[in-house]
Amino acid sequence: TILVAQHTYDDVLEAKNRLEFGPPQQRWLALGPGGTIVPGEADETEVRHILQQIADFILHCCCVRPVPSIVDIRAADFARFSDALTSSALASMLLAREVQRPIWVDDLAWRRICALQGVASVWTGPVLEVLKTRRLLGEDDYYPALECLASARYRSITIQADLLRWRLQKELFRPTPAALASLQLLNASHMGFAEALRLGCDLLYAVGVCQVPRTERLLLFDAVLSALSKGRSGSF
Repeated sequence: TILVAQHTYDDVLEAKNRLEFGPPQQRWLALGPGGTIVPGEADETEVRHILQQIADFILHCCCVRPVPSIVDIRAADFARFSDALTSSALASMLLAREVQRPIWVDDLAWRRICALQGVASVWTGPVLEVLKTRRLLGEDDYYPALECLASARYRSITIQADLLRWRLQKELFRPTPAALASLQLLNASHMGFAEALRLGCDLLYAVGVCQVPRTERLLLFDAVLSALSKGRSGSF
């Protein structure tokens, strides 16, 4: 059973209500790290859909638990974490400590605070890998999830050739926006030049042997080479 702190569920509902009923200048909202409510860049309909999905998942697949111990936290203690944690995040950490379960958190600063407080944590990358290994996630669910994490610059995500090849195959090796966006992952700041070049060569070969019009093949070549060279020093 996945436990969710009451504070977290309340944050989701508050964001959803502000989006639907708030003044126009306050309606473009999204959930940021630790449950904070921040201006969103996505389409309003998309944000509403995401918030509804989160609320439905918590309501139907999780157990919402109050965390009364949060009222016992002294203001001075909370001040130590206030730069990194909201009250919702703090409540989640306290709940995990009370029930002796790991907390699911992707924010690196939050994970470090949890470790200092003796709270074990897991994050989305290994969870996805376990689900894929146990065949609970298919490729069409696993790879898009990895793309989302890699696009959000999760440094712990290892960008491999099979991920980029999967996207190209899904797009029939056409230079679609999705394919071009995926190729930009070769420019990830944490990827070394040698590793990126190895992946790039693998992709160039895959593109070279595919049956697509020459102009489209050249566009993909250009996208790969641009991603490899952008912001890097080195020679091919």
